[in-house]
Amino acid sequence: SPGPGQDYPLAAGFREPMDPTTMTSSSFQVFDANGNPVAGKVVAYFDLIRFEPLVPLAPGAYRARLTTEIEDMNGNALAAPVEWVHTVSAP
Repeated sequence: SPGPGQDYPLAAGFREPMDPTTMTSSSFQVFDANGNPVAGKVVAYFDLIRFEPLVPLAPGAYRARLTTEIEDMNGNALAAPVEWVHTVSAP
């Protein structure tokens, strides 16, 4: 469960089943405020992808990116990369 300063989940949902084998650490990337990649693991389900950092995230803003490597069960890739900002609050 999230500890102090952890605002989870850092996840994305899909409207249709996706191919979990295409949801990897290279297709779901997280970067800190300086643009450095955040180390973590990706947990994939058919309609959900979740990023779990290896160490607790410090308070601040993080940029998350889903790449066009992610495909649905028919082999159709995301039409374009998707990015958003995820903010972790101070405890």
